[in-house]
Amino acid sequence: MRFDSTNTDHLQGKLRPTPRVHLAKREAKHAARRSPKHARRVSTRRRLLAPTASFGLAAGVITALLVGFGGQHSGSPNGQEMDPAARLGPLSAPTTLNTGSDHAGQDSVSGSRGRAGAVQPLRVTAPSTTVVTHPTPTTTVTTVTQTIVKPTKTLIVTTVTTVTVHPAAPVTAVITHATTPLPPTTTTTTVRTTTTTIPTPTASSNGAATVPNAPASADAPTTMVFDDEFTTGSLNTSVWSPDWFGSGKVSNGTTMLSSNVSVGANGLALQLNSPQSGGLVSTNPDDGQPGHTGFQIAPTPTQPVFVEFKATLPATASGTVANWPALWLDGQVWPEDGEIDVMEGGYGYTAFHVHWGTGSSTAEGATVNDLSGTHTYGVLWTTTGFTFFYDGADVGTVNEALTSPEYLVMENSYSSVDPTVFPATMYVRYVRVWN
Repeated sequence: MRFDSTNTDHLQGKLRPTPRVHLAKREAKHAARRSPKHARRVSTRRRLLAPTASFGLAAGVITALLVGFGGQHSGSPNGQEMDPAARLGPLSAPTTLNTGSDHAGQDSVSGSRGRAGAVQPLRVTAPSTTVVTHPTPTTTVTTVTQTIVKPTKTLIVTTVTTVTVHPAAPVTAVITHATTPLPPTTTTTTVRTTTTTIPTPTASSNGAATVPNAPASADAPTTMVFDDEFTTGSLNTSVWSPDWFGSGKVSNGTTMLSSNVSVGANGLALQLNSPQSGGLVSTNPDDGQPGHTGFQIAPTPTQPVFVEFKATLPATASGTVANWPALWLDGQVWPEDGEIDVMEGGYGYTAFHVHWGTGSSTAEGATVNDLSGTHTYGVLWTTTGFTFFYDGADVGTVNEALTSPEYLVMENSYSSVDPTVFPATMYVRYVRVWN
């Protein structure tokens, strides 16, 4: 702030700007060159102006501090304008702040807030946040099939490996002051190995044919991979188990006993004496039975499967099908791997069905006839569906894709809803599989 030395209004507290105030700030050697009168006037001005200027400067600084930091407590919405007298209290000198129309004092504070050294408004910055995106785990499924040929059998080993990789390093958008340690990379591997055992084909007996009993139009495979004619007088226990996961276990409500299984002049005999005494054989390689390798098979896009049974079904007095006989295939995981009922007796009739599903079973099929006696029952199994043949005739199809390996099951069971005959025997003349 500069002052006019010729104007005495400052004695009443009025401070006005003038470009001549530099005379009051010159050093003593400059003042000595002037006349004594001028020097005395300068000396008088200094004595009069010094207290007022010092007080004015101090008041301006205090005002700036109060406006910059305490304005929000002054009752003014923007913290810029306030009543200096009300905030500073009574002045200790007769001089007051310049609140005239020129607002020079105000401009010196509020008009220069953007300059260096001026009081700046308080700025509050929100803390940074972290956005972490974890990469999605990747899953790879690998299927490897190996064929092992031995003198008496062929092993087809299928290994399905599922590898799930969980990436350890996340994608971080903003880094904060603290981070949480990340888990190491983990890999979960699930391996499922399935072994299909195919006994080396033996010479057929009982007039065994070399091709399936099906029309040529069915385009059934003609390479035989399994054949048991049941002519040796005993059960081949390297392939078959004479019960269901052990003698005395229950299948379809019937207790299966190995003593009810035999091989004789009419082939394989499965005896049913009561609900607590039935007969069953299975080629399940995973049933925990010692001494046998079993057999199971599945189609490929270029290699369909044809399974054929020749059996004599037990009969009622009227000639319909008695009890609950069945010739079927089953997978290791039910119903996910599926179930193929090539022939299932029930209510006095024969029928075919296919079961599949996840957790619960869905079934599709049809009733064919009520004929007991000796007949052939076959199924053409491809990767897209099934066609069933009774005595060489096409009796129906099921369009469902099942490709997991399945094993052979033959049983003679009891059901309270079926025509019952005790004792009753189902004879199986042969089982053949082409692939």
